[in-house]
Amino acid sequence: IRNKTGIQISPATKIGKGFYIGHWGSIVINAREIGENVNIIQTCTIGVAYRGDRGGTPIIGNNVYIGSGARIFGGIRVGNNVAIGVNSVVTRDVEDNSVIVGAPAKVISNKGSEGYIYSYIDSNGIKHPRFGNTVIADLSPSRQGYIPIFIKERCINCGLCHSTCPD
Repeated sequence: IRNKTGIQISPATKIGKGFYIGHWGSIVINAREIGENVNIIQTCTIGVAYRGDRGGTPIIGNNVYIGSGARIFGGIRVGNNVAIGVNSVVTRDVEDNSVIVGAPAKVISNKGSEGYIYSYIDSNGIKHPRFGNTVIADLSPSRQGYIPIFIKERCINCGLCHSTCPD
C-alpha cells in the first residue's frame, strides 16, 4: 500500500470496519486500535511517543473524523464521535463527542463528529456512503475479516467534489 498510495499502516494496528481515507497520500498510522467508521484525510500521522507518562500508541474510538494534517501521538485515547480539526496536534486524551482544534489541540465544542463522517458501515455490515467510493486495498490477511480502505471519487448526490456539492 505504501508505495502505491503514500499510506503506511503498521501491521500491529487493529482497524475496525468502515475505515475511510478521504484523500490518499502522506498518511502514517501506528495506532494500537482504530475504531469503526473512522474517517481520515491526507497528510495525517497517528504515531508512537517514546517518552513520558503518555508513551505508547493511540487508541482511536468509533465515528472519529481526523482532519488534514492532524497529528496524534502517544498512549492516549481519542473518544467516540470526536472531530479533530485541520493541523491539530493531539497528545492528551480526548473525551467523547468533542471537537478539538489547534496545536496543542483544545476542545472548542461538544457537538462531536456528526456531519463529518463521510461513510460508515452499520451494525449489519451494510456500507452507507455519503460519496461514491473505490476500494483500494483489502487488509484482511492480517486483520479480522474484510476491511476495505476507501478513496473518495465523487459525491453520489451531485457527482462533484463534496466541497462544491449544493447539499
